[in-house]
Amino acid sequence: MQRMSQRSETLAVRTSSALLIGAMADANSLLSPETFETAILPIVTNICQDFNWEVRKEICGQLPFISKYLSPKKAFEHLYPELIELLDDEEREVVIMAI
Repeated sequence: MQRMSQRSETLAVRTSSALLIGAMADANSLLSPETFETAILPIVTNICQDFNWEVRKEICGQLPFISKYLSPKKAFEHLYPELIELLDDEEREVVIMAI
């Protein structure tokens, strides 16, 4: 999974990794919350900071599902800073999705 979010991967792969993480979180089929925090959250952060706006836009749509998987405290701690950055994105489509 880590490799899927690397910038050397294609746009389609990086976008798909955002969708996959969101779908797994929505289905509550991810790893234990502790393992998720150490293994998946760095990938989510990486995707939120991707250089392509389409990838950032896609992860915005998945953040609600990912945040439901985490405790409110963990979601605030890990996802809130990324959401603030996404709300200040240079691409309008990303900002709209973040809202």
